[in-house]
Amino acid sequence: MQTSFRKIKHVAWAAACVVLIALPRASMAQEGGAEENILLVSDAVTLDPEADLFTATGDVEVYFDGNTLTAPKVVYNLKDELVTIEGPFVLTQAEGNAVVYSDFAELSTDMADGVIKAVRYVVDENLQVTASEVMRSEGRYSDFKRVRASTCKICSESQIPLWEVQAKDAVHDNEKKHVTYRNAKLLIRGIPVAYVPWVRMPDPSIKRADGFLFPKLRFNSVLGNQLILPYFKTLGESADLTLSPNIALTSGRKDEPKSNTLEARYRQRFNNGYLELNGAFSSDTILPDETRSYLFSIGEFQFASDINVKFQTQAASDKKYLGTYNFFYNDRETFMGRPIKFDVDRLTDKIEITRDTGQNSVLLSYVAFKPLLEP
Repeated sequence: MQTSFRKIKHVAWAAACVVLIALPRASMAQEGGAEENILLVSDAVTLDPEADLFTATGDVEVYFDGNTLTAPKVVYNLKDELVTIEGPFVLTQAEGNAVVYSDFAELSTDMADGVIKAVRYVVDENLQVTASEVMRSEGRYSDFKRVRASTCKICSESQIPLWEVQAKDAVHDNEKKHVTYRNAKLLIRGIPVAYVPWVRMPDPSIKRADGFLFPKLRFNSVLGNQLILPYFKTLGESADLTLSPNIALTSGRKDEPKSNTLEARYRQRFNNGYLELNGAFSSDTILPDETRSYLFSIGEFQFASDINVKFQTQAASDKKYLGTYNFFYNDRETFMGRPIKFDVDRLTDKIEITRDTGQNSVLLSYVAFKPLLEP
């Protein structure tokens, strides 16, 4: 069983970004003079020429770029160039899998500056992120105050969520494309288990950037609970390396099993194929005098004369290592979408060579097994 935080890396700042990008602008023209596709529906619309106020009230609905904003009141101040949204308002993204709730927003018409109060961001009806306030400045920074993130649905049996991330603030830099968290802590069933005074993570809109990824939890009945902290490192434009230390969450008992583990994944794309390596090194109290490890490789290459080569190798230091640590507790794939298959009773090495000219096909296959279970 494992609770994953991989989704959280993009939700601590997304609430502000969605609101700031999606709200109607004062200028109704994009570059080149084309009108934006914005539709506003409300019970009443008033225009105060003296105060330069345009006000829409009563079940206001704004449709733009597939997004929908519903609010009791929207006010546009033409003189000060401010857009005020009085809530509670709801913003639903075009895809329908994310919804933003807020009580109040006041933003400049270019969305460069402003404030959003009491933001709640729900993803896939499951992941929830809240912030007491979001300050937008210089068109570049979004400063979240008192950020909290947790999953909603697993709290049905208890008011205390299974996990929760809290941070004093989180600043998203839209120019440098990174998010900085200050005074962040991870809670499991309301109990703090990890604390980071300062950490910077890449903006999730960037596909590849150096930095820490959000942590994951692994629950193991033999080794106890572990916190996994992945660090991603780019190695040029076609290769990268992810190092993931596993930190034991111990209760302090002397007889409690202990383990120190470092997982690693290396990926590289070539002009004619790809290679991916997955492995780990461990030392534990189960085999205290040994360093345990495993290494899996998987790849595919295409050569001249329509020859295609696929291969897979699997190796482990001892027969019980993979079963004890349960690295493959769920289905895993390479970055090219090819399944990484692990059978609990064996390690499998195989190579497959095919040649298909359209008229003739040739297949050569070699498979070798190494048993992991006793006879």
